[in-house]
Amino acid sequence: MSPLEIRKLALAMAIETPHNERGNTTYVEAAKEFERYLRGDEAISAHREATPGRVVLYTLTAQDAAAIGELDPHTNQHRVGDVLPMLIVRVWSVGVNGQVFLDGPRTLWVTSRPEGDGPGTWAWPGRV
Repeated sequence: MSPLEIRKLALAMAIETPHNERGNTTYVEAAKEFERYLRGDEAISAHREATPGRVVLYTLTAQDAAAIGELDPHTNQHRVGDVLPMLIVRVWSVGVNGQVFLDGPRTLWVTSRPEGDGPGTWAWPGRV
């Protein structure tokens, strides 16, 4: 998308956003926020909120990998550090609960997992 196309889309998004969702933000301020978001500005991405139904990326721990092997010894092998999609089911003050989708027909239930970048944590998918 060209810079001009991004700016046009951001302005359209700002105009279509109801006033009660923008608060006291003007159309121009809202358009600038949307433009930064569309460009993939990390500061904007950091404000995303974990809510039920969101898909994030989860990094497996050694215990997770062992549990997967016990769950179904015939499923594809998973290792510590594998990053898999996870559907957030519940949000707590200490982390989220979710279903991790395995490479096969099964899922792994994980609880109270914090946001981060190491094993046992979840992260937002990168922008493409």
